[in-house]
Amino acid sequence: MAASAKVKGGKAWKKTLSLYVAGADAELRVGILEGATYSGEAGKAGLPVAVVGAAHEFGTKDIPARSFLRSTLAKKKEEWIRLMALYLRANPGKIRDAFALLGETAAKDIQAAIEAGLKPALKPATVLRKLKRKGKKGSPDLPLVDTGTLQEAISYEVKP
Repeated sequence: MAASAKVKGGKAWKKTLSLYVAGADAELRVGILEGATYSGEAGKAGLPVAVVGAAHEFGTKDIPARSFLRSTLAKKKEEWIRLMALYLRANPGKIRDAFALLGETAAKDIQAAIEAGLKPALKPATVLRKLKRKGKKGSPDLPLVDTGTLQEAISYEVKP
């Protein structure tokens, strides 16, 4: 699950930008990274966390969409762009370091969005089921907050 944005500009813009990202050949990935799986949860052991995340991000016939990735990107993208620009101005050419800083910030912002609660609210039967389950974390009325596995799986990586 990834999102992208296009930036357009003329030759002068590209020349100026190249001073800050010279020699950079890196990629930042933020979200539920490959390899994250559920462990001890009944019925979910070995299930990729990204499968559960996608079901909640986009919805299914039984689960309403509760965007935690796209909604956070929409709310925070301007802030994240400013953060990158500030870092690169202060540290020209250190794109990998800038990506790491941005990745850490974005992952925390996504986790905070989940912790703050997503709409639509859970059904009363779901809240009751969560109250009865052992190993739950957070408030039982918060969507996507139960065992903490999904939140903990949100991370970042900078690839060459």
